[in-house]
Amino acid sequence: MQGYFAAYRAARAALLASGYRDTNLFGLCAGLEHTLVEPGRLPGDEIRRLCDAKDRKDIVYEGDARASAAEADEMLRWSSGFVRRMIEILALPGFDPQAVDRAPPPRGPARPSLPPHRE
Repeated sequence: MQGYFAAYRAARAALLASGYRDTNLFGLCAGLEHTLVEPGRLPGDEIRRLCDAKDRKDIVYEGDARASAAEADEMLRWSSGFVRRMIEILALPGFDPQAVDRAPPPRGPARPSLPPHRE
């Protein structure tokens, strides 16, 4: 679910570069709608996906559910594409949008569990 944080920060950078500031996700989405979606620089469904990613991240972080490997992979794929799009919009010198990974890293073996805590 870390992909959400990358997407959020990239979206925030794009909004700040437009001269606007946000205080929460609602403000960020409203600002992106005004500065990027209305002028046609970003598809509107990307805003919805950012909100969906936050909702999913919250469910996982609150412990109400676990993300499947497929969900985590999809989040990474979407967030990588979103970050690439924000880098293109920002046109930052020295940052190549194509350098952003397109696929999630290969999954390694599961980490071993820690032994129970003893006092």
